[in-house]
Amino acid sequence: MSEQTFSYPIDETTLNRLVKEYSYISSDPKNEYIVFFASKPKFSISIFINKKKEYKVVFQGELARKEASRMGFNTSIPKKIRTCPPRQNKLDIFLPQIGSDEVGFGDLFGPIIVASSYIDSALLEYITSLGVTDSKLLTDEKILEIGPKLISKVPYSELYLPQEKYNQIEQNGFNMNKIKAKMHNRVLLNLAKKYPTAELKIDQFASEPIYYSYLKEEKEIARPIEFSTKGELAFPSVAASSVIARYAFLKRMEQLDKIYDLHFPFGASAKVDKFGIEFVKKFGKEELNKVAKMNFANISRII
Repeated sequence: MSEQTFSYPIDETTLNRLVKEYSYISSDPKNEYIVFFASKPKFSISIFINKKKEYKVVFQGELARKEASRMGFNTSIPKKIRTCPPRQNKLDIFLPQIGSDEVGFGDLFGPIIVASSYIDSALLEYITSLGVTDSKLLTDEKILEIGPKLISKVPYSELYLPQEKYNQIEQNGFNMNKIKAKMHNRVLLNLAKKYPTAELKIDQFASEPIYYSYLKEEKEIARPIEFSTKGELAFPSVAASSVIARYAFLKRMEQLDKIYDLHFPFGASAKVDKFGIEFVKKFGKEELNKVAKMNFANISRII
């Protein structure tokens, strides 16, 4: 059964009826434009509010028609999800935005991935239907499920920094936040040139003045940017980017596993130390530079 979308304007009475009906499977909608969100494996329901305080309900998923019909809505003409929907299907309360996020800075093994994504009102509905949120709140299994769907519909830019290159840059005096800033700036610029009217968002990892100080040598700087701690929960574009970046990281780690016929652990725990010690015994210290970030404290416990 294919995924479908059904969208209807509703009043407060219908809103209250839907909230009561689906409250048992509801969850935090994660952004200010959705007042209610609920989901099951084969459908989701999102209720949006616009500037005029008007409500709109969107049923999505394989069982969207069944649920919408059960709740008394006309489902005779299904609306399929489109990347570029007709004008009347767009929400007028969500300004297009480009957000960026990174993965890999807390992992001893594996690369650094920074991604940005462009989200407009139509794509907001789509990523909501997938259950997109901060990737740290999702299982890797879920990331691997929705990652391909995201990158097939959502415009994005991705930068990949392999371990050896990271070690070289770090030895040249670049700290982690400077590396982050330069990578974020590039992926934001990549999309901002295509979508110049979109607002720019970042999950804040440094104060705004310090962030821009890291970029003083850059010829092009993306601005203005809205910074927010826990940006993945504040901005849908940052949430989408966090999932895209995590998906890319997981696929890179799968490649690393195949090269060495091992399963590299994530993070920087004692378990990671133990794996690193065994890796060095088998492949040697020089090979560690190809798979690990050599400025981590773990390295002193491994070699």
